[in-house]
Amino acid sequence: MILTYPELKDDVRDCFMTFHEDMKNPIKESLYATLGESEHHLEFTQTNECCIYVNYALIMIDMNEDIDFMRQRLKELLEEEHMQIYKEELQDDFDEFNADILKLKVRLPEIDDNLCSYEYEVR
Repeated sequence: MILTYPELKDDVRDCFMTFHEDMKNPIKESLYATLGESEHHLEFTQTNECCIYVNYALIMIDMNEDIDFMRQRLKELLEEEHMQIYKEELQDDFDEFNADILKLKVRLPEIDDNLCSYEYEVR
C-alpha cells in the first residue's frame, strides 16, 4: 500500500477536487488521472486500485453522478476472491474499508449480488 486507507480516501477526494472541480476535466478522465497519479508507484497494488474505485464511486454517488463507466471494473475489484488480500494489505484499516464497501452496497442496490458479497464483520 502506498498510503494508509484514511490517507488514500483523503487523496482521492483531493484528486477529484483538483482534476474535476478545479481543472474542469470530465469525471471519467478525473478517475483515470487519479489512478495515473498512483499506478506507477512501486508499491501500487490492486488493493490501492480498489480503494480508489470505492471512494471515487462514493463521491460520485454523493454528487448524483452516473458511475456506469466504472461499474464493471468496480464489480471485478470487489469480487469475493480478492477480499482476503485486501484484508491482509489494509490490516487495521480494513474495518474502515469494509464499512465503505457496505455503504456502497446499500447505495447501489441495483448492482449484482456478487458485489461485496464477502462481508467481514466490522468490529
